[in-house]
Amino acid sequence: MSGLVKRSFRRDRFAHGLVVALTVMVLAACGGPDLGNPSEHTPIPSSTPTIARPTAAVGRTTGAPCESGTLRIKDLPEIQKRWQAGLSVARGRAAAWKEDAVLIELGISCELFESGFRWQATFFSREAQAYYRSDTTEVIPVNTDPAAIIPLPDSEINFDSLYAVLMQSDKIDAKGEDTITALDVRVSTEMQPIGPPGVPTGAAIYHVAVRSHGVVIEMYIDAVQGQIYQFQ
Repeated sequence: MSGLVKRSFRRDRFAHGLVVALTVMVLAACGGPDLGNPSEHTPIPSSTPTIARPTAAVGRTTGAPCESGTLRIKDLPEIQKRWQAGLSVARGRAAAWKEDAVLIELGISCELFESGFRWQATFFSREAQAYYRSDTTEVIPVNTDPAAIIPLPDSEINFDSLYAVLMQSDKIDAKGEDTITALDVRVSTEMQPIGPPGVPTGAAIYHVAVRSHGVVIEMYIDAVQGQIYQFQ
């Protein structure tokens, strides 16, 4: 082997050895953390659940009417204090719809999942030949004799009187805690009678459904006479 070839061979071996050494040093410097050593890991925080403070809708009791969206017999005296103001708002909406709108039915329930009454007033317009529901602004066309429509007289509505009648029943909780599942009042007519046989026509009649001891009791009560009627 000539001297020139030997020198070239030695240079190639030196360069190769240098590359290998540099590669080892780089790998050592860039190596990842020891997976067996948890102190070198970056911790990932876990989410902490947020617990909402209780409200009337989830069980806390404050004694407010319509608490948790539930209407009770004991709320009737409070309805008596507020229904005329609530109806006044409903009348304003109905008048904006049709000036000749007259009240024919008033239903009362609770706002969903909160305290506060919902006034569900239904009006009739001869001009439009339709019903109007003030709480939803729904218009329902009808084909009926306008003379058969009897307006609901405000003077016959008294929820204090209704409360007194219900509390005299031996089927009702003495503390008024029973739940009212339906409450409305309208005039019973020959074309649209209310309740069982015997309910007088031409009179304002409360329709009340009460859940007491797990049983729903449905009653029709003469708003003036206080007489209770039930299906047998």
